[in-house]
Amino acid sequence: MTTDLHLLYAAIQQLYPWGATALWDAVMLAIFDAESGTNPNKAVVLLSDGGDNSSMNSLSAAIDYARQRHIPVYTLCLMYHASPQEAAWMKMLADSPGGMFLPLESPDDIVTAFTAIASIIQGGSNDCILEYKIECPDGGMRTATVTANVCGKMITETFRYRAPRDPNLPKVVVRFDSSSAYENGDLYIPVLISAVGMEADVSELTFKVLRQDSVVFVRAITAGHFAANFTVNQWQDSDTLLFTLGGSAKLNGSDTLMVLHFRTGSFSKDSTYQFRLFYFDKKTAGCMLLQVYPGNFAVFKRPVLQTGCTDTLRVHWDRTRSMYAPNALVFSTLVSNGGQITARNTKVWITLPQGMRMQGGADTVALFSNNLGPGGSEMVSFNTEIIPSDTARDFVVCVSVKPDSGAVTTCCTRVVAEKARPALRCTLSIPPEVRWSDSLRSYIPKTFPVTLTVRNPSPVPAKTVEARLSLPDGFSAPGSPPVNLLLTPDRLTDADTATVTWIVTPRDRMNSDTVTFCVYASNDIDSTVCCEKMFITSTPVRAGLACGTPRVVTYNEDTQTWDPPQFIASTMVRNICGIDMAQAVGRITLPPFLTLAPGENMVKDLPNGALCAPATAPPWHGTWSPANRTRARTRSASTFRRPISPARAAAFRSSCKRTRPCR
Repeated sequence: MTTDLHLLYAAIQQLYPWGATALWDAVMLAIFDAESGTNPNKAVVLLSDGGDNSSMNSLSAAIDYARQRHIPVYTLCLMYHASPQEAAWMKMLADSPGGMFLPLESPDDIVTAFTAIASIIQGGSNDCILEYKIECPDGGMRTATVTANVCGKMITETFRYRAPRDPNLPKVVVRFDSSSAYENGDLYIPVLISAVGMEADVSELTFKVLRQDSVVFVRAITAGHFAANFTVNQWQDSDTLLFTLGGSAKLNGSDTLMVLHFRTGSFSKDSTYQFRLFYFDKKTAGCMLLQVYPGNFAVFKRPVLQTGCTDTLRVHWDRTRSMYAPNALVFSTLVSNGGQITARNTKVWITLPQGMRMQGGADTVALFSNNLGPGGSEMVSFNTEIIPSDTARDFVVCVSVKPDSGAVTTCCTRVVAEKARPALRCTLSIPPEVRWSDSLRSYIPKTFPVTLTVRNPSPVPAKTVEARLSLPDGFSAPGSPPVNLLLTPDRLTDADTATVTWIVTPRDRMNSDTVTFCVYASNDIDSTVCCEKMFITSTPVRAGLACGTPRVVTYNEDTQTWDPPQFIASTMVRNICGIDMAQAVGRITLPPFLTLAPGENMVKDLPNGALCAPATAPPWHGTWSPANRTRARTRSASTFRRPISPARAAAFRSSCKRTRPCR
């Protein structure tokens, strides 16, 4: 006990609410201290919500002790924290020893209540009580001014008080909606307002809320809510938030007045708090009750999850199979709970960049363990693949994990992929053989197609594929040499095919042989070669022979001689095939009435080493000198002087102009 106010204030400042509450024990101890004090005015002032959870003495024991010591107990009940039962206990404690029960509806009432109690205790029987009638018993805060003439001196006192409330008045109900948030997250607390039973004309709203150490106020959200009809101002001090809403609006039914946005901090465990209004006041045209209800908010501890991914994954292009190796990229992550909180309903998802896709399965899965306890772990895998492209790429693939009440945990893997390439595959189509026909005097067929078919089994397009034909000796095609040709279509993608055809002509050849045709196809990235064999027969050597002008030989009966006695038989030989004729000779055959002149031979070698050049060479001329045989005179001279008959001359010409092999 002390009369030093400084010591009293210092002691009050050191008070800190913690631990259990032994209220009745504390009341009895305060009564004992008051009784032993020296001040003649003895009383106990109790500021509490009436809660007791650890006293060794009961409420009735405390009341009996106060009566025995004749010490009044003045109870200031914090109605915004007290339950109805606790408020009743506080009233019983005050009434029985002759004290006074003062209900406090908000912290702003505390100072007024202590002032009133101090006046009553100090004044004793000289105190007076003023009563007056309230026109609107709505329980709202009022301001009153009392002027007293004491010993010729005017004393004026202004104070605030709460009016009584009539339960039968129309009601406006304001309450905080219950909300929840995670630690280090955003907490949104809706303030709800309702007009019960009738439309309310609400004006000049004012309310104050107690700031919570566990959360930090960010802002009041009024857009789209009932508070948007007012001009809203707000202030903050060390322990409260004050909001004033200027203006008026009609309220019909229920609405959200505003939403209070807070930011939560870190917590050691899941926690629940009560969010209370200190007071809520209004000025309305009609008289109505204002009922205010607190709300609760909970802050949950986030579970701690870890994941692990491979740092770098390199993928190369398999040109043989026209796919990436590995073709399926499996991203696996071990999800483990390293904290002390169970992770519930954990979702795991993969984020793929452009150029990659899922290879079956979903990109978001739930853990098989719906509740992953502390120390638990589970493996999750995603099957993906790279979309082929003709450029090298560098990807980042991320796997994220989030439980219902936890933060997102992400790990990422770098994927380095080579550029994909087209794969040119070809087939070549040619006749299996080409043969010479003596009757048609040409090859069968005279010309034939050489067709190249190119296929691209790769998903990467092959653009502007060019083909080049390599001809074996003894064949020709349009162009000299055959020009390179572009395939049609000019873009091959994923098993598309294109063809190109050359028309080839066989030429004369000395020998039968098996020849090989090859075609080379390529673009800037890939190439391929196709070859096929063909059998072709040789062609015969072919010569064209032309004799000179037919000669007319007559016989002179008088002189018994031929005129002329001998003449020159001239033959022109031309090579009409495409190959050289080696060791070529000419042979003459005479009719019975002719013989060769002395020194002439039936067979003569062709000149220039018996070589007969192809048709481009000049023709060779071979000559013989036939002589006439002596003829017996069996007829008159006139008979033997006639010329050779036309039929015999024609027979001679035909024997000379035939075409035959030159040997």
